[in-house]
Amino acid sequence: MHEKKSILIGCDDTMILTQVLCTISSITDYTFSTISFLKANDLFNTIKSLNPDLIILCFKRNQHIIKDGLFDLNKIEIPILCLTQNYECESNCWSENCIIFSYPYKLINNANFLKYRINSLFKIKKNQEQRQLKKLFIMI
Repeated sequence: MHEKKSILIGCDDTMILTQVLCTISSITDYTFSTISFLKANDLFNTIKSLNPDLIILCFKRNQHIIKDGLFDLNKIEIPILCLTQNYECESNCWSENCIIFSYPYKLINNANFLKYRINSLFKIKKNQEQRQLKKLFIMI
């Protein structure tokens, strides 16, 4: 049985959202539940209540959304994958507590590339959780 993962997707472009959803549906290592939003405000409220395994942002202005006070990155320990456009800086300055990766829009048609990025993020998170469990057992 596959491990279940939840992904929140914030996207204001339906074409990009469709491509992302198709890529996610092609990943066979996990069973996914995905929720997508067209507005950032809806995304903010759901992050707090759902605590997803991954957040994918593909808004026209990801940096403005991430810097928004509602997002409160100091309290989010969820990996964020930002799909960036050519004019966006990929090395943005965010809180050092954030786990943010960027992926250029221009490569969105290469589904395998995005697929492997998503799989890698889940593997990183899984390894981190296993290390935390080992530390817990050592302390006990």
